[in-house]
Amino acid sequence: MDTQVHFKLRSVSPIETELVLVHEGFEGVSAILTSFILQLGWKTSLLSKKLPATLARLSSRS
Repeated sequence: MDTQVHFKLRSVSPIETELVLVHEGFEGVSAILTSFILQLGWKTSLLSKKLPATLARLSSRS
């Protein structure tokens, strides 16, 4: 399976930025099933827990 992950930053106000995740390149039935499984991981773990914790840790260093 050969997929690509892109992160895009979009300004939504002078003090807010939105992070958009695009994971694409899934082809075929088994790959589509895999995309649904990965989507759950992106939403429930990486973007909602791990990324905020990492950003908080990095911002406390400055």
